[in-house]
Amino acid sequence: MATDIVAQLADSLAKTGVEDGELSYKGQGRKLDDAQSVEEIVKEIQDFEGLQALRLEGNTVGVEAAKAIAKALETKSEFKRCYWSDMFTGRLRSEIPPSLNSLGDALMLAGARLTVLDLSDNAFGPDGVKGIENLLKSTACYTLQELRLNNCGMGIGGGKILAASLIQCHKKSSADGAPLSLKVFVAGRNRLENDGATALAQAFQLMGSLEEVHMPQNGINHPGVTALATAVQHNPQLRILNLNDNTFTERGAIAMAQGLKHLRSIQVINFGDCLVRPEGAIAIAESVSEGIPILKELNLSFCEITEEAALAVAHAVKDKLSTPVSAPRPPDVSSFLSFPSPDKLLKLGARRALLIEQQVDVTDAAKTAEAFLKIASVYKDENNDVKDAVLDSIDALLKKAFSTPSFQGYSFVSSLLVLLGLLKMDIFSAAVLMLISAQSLPAEAGKCPRLCSCDGAKLTVACVGKNLTVVPPTIDEITVKLDLRNNNLQVLARGAFVPTPYLTHLNLQRCNIIKVKEGAFRSLNRLVSLNLAHNKIDILYQESFDGLSSLKELHLDHNRVEEIQPGAFTQLGFLNMLALTHNQLVYIPNMAFQGLQNIKWLRLSHNSLNNLAPEAFAGLFTLSRLSLDHNELQFFPTQTMTRLSEVTRLDMSHNPMTYLGEESVSMAKLTHLYLDHMSLQDLSDQALSRAPLLKHLDLGHNQLRYLEPLSGPKELDSLNLTGNPVYCNCYLRPLKEWASVGGVKLLGACAAPPHLSDEPLQAVAPLDLRCRSRLEVLTDEFEGDNESTGSSAPTAEPKQNVKCPVNCDCDIDAQHATCEGRGHTKVPRGFPAKTQLLDLRSNHFHYLPASSFPGAGQVVSLHLELCKIREIESGAFRGMRNLLYLYLSDNDLTSLDPGAFAGTPELTYLHLEGNHLTQFPGPALAVLPNLFVLHLEQNAISKLEPAGLLSSVAPNLRELYLTNNSIAAISKGALDSAFLGTLHLDANELKEVPTHALSGVPNLEVLNLSHNSIRSVGPNAFKPASQSLKRLYMDQMGMEKLSRNALAGLGAGLRSLTVRGNQLEELPELNPLTGLEVVGLQDNPLLCDCALLPLRRWMENVSLQVIATCGQPPELRGQMVRDVPVFKSCPESSSPPHQKVVVDPRPPKYRPQITGSPVKPEHRKSRATCTSHRTSSLMMAAAMDVDTPSGTNSGASKKRFEVKKWNAVALWAWDIVVDNCAICRNHIMDLYMDTSCIIVKAFICFDMRHHHFFSDPYHNF
Repeated sequence: MATDIVAQLADSLAKTGVEDGELSYKGQGRKLDDAQSVEEIVKEIQDFEGLQALRLEGNTVGVEAAKAIAKALETKSEFKRCYWSDMFTGRLRSEIPPSLNSLGDALMLAGARLTVLDLSDNAFGPDGVKGIENLLKSTACYTLQELRLNNCGMGIGGGKILAASLIQCHKKSSADGAPLSLKVFVAGRNRLENDGATALAQAFQLMGSLEEVHMPQNGINHPGVTALATAVQHNPQLRILNLNDNTFTERGAIAMAQGLKHLRSIQVINFGDCLVRPEGAIAIAESVSEGIPILKELNLSFCEITEEAALAVAHAVKDKLSTPVSAPRPPDVSSFLSFPSPDKLLKLGARRALLIEQQVDVTDAAKTAEAFLKIASVYKDENNDVKDAVLDSIDALLKKAFSTPSFQGYSFVSSLLVLLGLLKMDIFSAAVLMLISAQSLPAEAGKCPRLCSCDGAKLTVACVGKNLTVVPPTIDEITVKLDLRNNNLQVLARGAFVPTPYLTHLNLQRCNIIKVKEGAFRSLNRLVSLNLAHNKIDILYQESFDGLSSLKELHLDHNRVEEIQPGAFTQLGFLNMLALTHNQLVYIPNMAFQGLQNIKWLRLSHNSLNNLAPEAFAGLFTLSRLSLDHNELQFFPTQTMTRLSEVTRLDMSHNPMTYLGEESVSMAKLTHLYLDHMSLQDLSDQALSRAPLLKHLDLGHNQLRYLEPLSGPKELDSLNLTGNPVYCNCYLRPLKEWASVGGVKLLGACAAPPHLSDEPLQAVAPLDLRCRSRLEVLTDEFEGDNESTGSSAPTAEPKQNVKCPVNCDCDIDAQHATCEGRGHTKVPRGFPAKTQLLDLRSNHFHYLPASSFPGAGQVVSLHLELCKIREIESGAFRGMRNLLYLYLSDNDLTSLDPGAFAGTPELTYLHLEGNHLTQFPGPALAVLPNLFVLHLEQNAISKLEPAGLLSSVAPNLRELYLTNNSIAAISKGALDSAFLGTLHLDANELKEVPTHALSGVPNLEVLNLSHNSIRSVGPNAFKPASQSLKRLYMDQMGMEKLSRNALAGLGAGLRSLTVRGNQLEELPELNPLTGLEVVGLQDNPLLCDCALLPLRRWMENVSLQVIATCGQPPELRGQMVRDVPVFKSCPESSSPPHQKVVVDPRPPKYRPQITGSPVKPEHRKSRATCTSHRTSSLMMAAAMDVDTPSGTNSGASKKRFEVKKWNAVALWAWDIVVDNCAICRNHIMDLYMDTSCIIVKAFICFDMRHHHFFSDPYHNF
């Protein structure tokens, strides 16, 4: 009942300065550009005696206006509180520092002593912090208690400036005997990161007075969190700590847990979405149990904690809640009414309304007015608890007042309003009439405009379809809903709705509106829904929506919008939904939607968008749903979409995209992705690798024949392939098996082969997915011919209405034509001129002569798979100037004429897999300057040569697939290419990593070497590509050794590493690979002893799912490396000087040697169990008869003698190895060059019968 009154009262109180010493212009949406525009404000500031607070939130202040306001503040020595959040909306960043400097200089000149400085939501960046730097260091801030800089975009630089200023202020104020005692610090959403947080932590530690710290969404990782953890220990009065949505990890969480133990006053801890992980959560739980006596709230949501950790936290919190607390003081109503505050009102408890009602004598109009005023003065719209408490209390007070005899008539109401100190009685006239109506007292009804219908009870006015050209000026002031649909307003003039300031819903559909002038809505600061759909608006100007500070829904559908000017939406900070569908947008510029701080759904469907600027959606931190369907986007806008960290639903359907490459979708929280009704012909298995939470993927009605298992999404529930020409053969089996294992529901049906046609993908059995031999195909064709010969004539097909070759189907609307599997021996002619997709697969062409496709100049995609093509004549595709995709898979090509692809300058994707090519078709590719992806899998290519093979014929090639050929050699420089990013060499005959061939591929990101016969990978094997490589696959190679330095140079950039199904007993150090997201170590016979301890520790410290099993020793075979207890007995770092080196003394089993293959001994190699780096230096020192550093071979002659003795034995053994056994030579190199341990005495025993070594520092030679 009292909601509207309180809202109006709060506004009036703020403006008229009823609250002690405060002058407010909050939320008025004023555009204050120059001195003239602030004359009224300046005069009111000058006339306000004892001014202590100034509210400028929700306006936009220019440089000259700020100077004028500053001039007025120069005499206000009692000034204390600056509420200046969101007051630079739409201003250039360069305007903000001088404005802040002017205001700060004025406060310093006035001798003000600030307690509150609020500059939140101003997005002024690091430069803006410079604008308050001098102020923060001055005497004006010695008394500062609250500093609020939320959502200002300060960045690291701004954070450092702020920290330095606070430190300087504290030092100077301490020297004056009154050190800075800041209590509340707010700086969320500023991207302070580690360096900014660390700098501020130093300031916090120095001050030691903080009670509240709010720093959510700042990109702070464990180094910054650790610094803050140290700082909070020095702030014992801290009550609230909010670091939501940063990244603690275990290290940061454990450090913070230690800090929390010192906070005896902490009541609220918000570490939600901070990735504390199980160990961190348990550490925090222990701190809560041990040292936090009055905790009220602990938030660890979305922190990836286990059930065990969650239970530990639950028990800790339960123990806190069960701790007896002292009895609360009885509520003191008199204290609240004497000195009102929100805290005091809340402390009155649930009975506050009754207590206040009993305390106030409503028969005395003056006392009632005073109580009413004091309750309303603590109203806070942003705090629901305070808001509800105020409304309940006022309702109770008014109810009691209404029941008294003195409330009969208007006399009491008039005296009440006068006592409230309001200058304008008409502000409350409508609200009071409502209250009187509620008590069934007579009231004069508001006037209703002619041609309109009004509902006084619901406060609605409808003037629908009356051909109005202006907004009726006589609409009742208290109207809350106004419907003006189907009129002819054309232009919305400035101040058009000033007479109706209480509107919450305004419908202006189909009003032929062409332009919205500046200030048209400026008086509607209560409006929550505005509908401007079906008009003729073409430009959204910067000031179009000024004044709509409460708007939540804005409908601009079905207009002619083709331009969004910068700052158009900056006044709409509370907007939840913006609809711009069915407009004429072609391009979205950077920062187009700046200011939409609470947007949830942005609808841009049915436009003509073909380009999105990289920062088009920057600043939309709350956006969860984006609709971009029915546009003209030809490529997935990866760079733009990556900025949308909170989006869960994305609709990109009905866009002409043909391909989705690796990591195209990089959206961490995306759950629903719609890519249906596009033109997708290919989709990389890594396209969604950066969308781990994806649950529903719609690929319906595209042109996908095959799809590989998708990497990345771990929670995918459904994959829709309905309407795709899915070919259900052996190539689909991996997808089917992947879906079965992951519980993914496949929607759609098989399109071929005929016996599986229309079979649901979910129902088809993996065993039915097989590839038939040529004999089976010929048999089916022969049987089909016999059946057709003996059967009756088929029913005549309906006469075609469009131009189309005989025995083909043409769809004019879809621009598709198909003659698939119709038995053609020559390429049909006469397709519609606008055909873009031409499908001729599964015919019997054998030979393609020159100019085989006349009139096909618009074709974008041409399918010629399974057509038994043996030869392509020069110029066969001449005239196909728009051809992007060419599929020649599974034919009988053995070579290609140099001019085979002449006349196709735009060809981008070429499929030649499944042919019989014996050489890389370089000359034929030379005429394709735009070739981007080349598929040559399943051919008979044996070598890649000469140097310059790629750079000379395909300089722009990005992806090269050579899987399942016979490649045994790659010439140096053959793969040189400045753009090559993906290289698949798996299932070939390589014997070693082609390191020399990678030196000229500076941008290589994906390298697949799986299923080659590479037994050993030596040091620096991938060094040439180390700066760019992201994914490395080495599965099923029979690899026995991966050198300790094999991965040298590969650091944080590597994201995937797989060595599955090899014969590895040990692995190199993986700690440098900090960016790994996928690691495959399965099916390797790892030797689980202390040498594997670094791997075990690495597995414990990463959040990846790593599967590794022991192969040796026998008693541990098959057990998970994570689970075996053998590592508990291993030394923490290096071994003691005299630790024995453990070696298996058993000889290997005899195995006949097979010619051409290396002999693989079945015993494990000698290895040391310690981790120093001295052995090789010791060996070299002994060989040269010199002293080693650090005393290893210096001083005593006895030690020198032992080294000489060791040297003689080593040289003797080496001579035998060189002369007798290459395998043993490798063993001894492993022993002395790869092993790292401190051995004062080292000996080698060599057994010629078993080719076996062991080292023993205690062996008596």
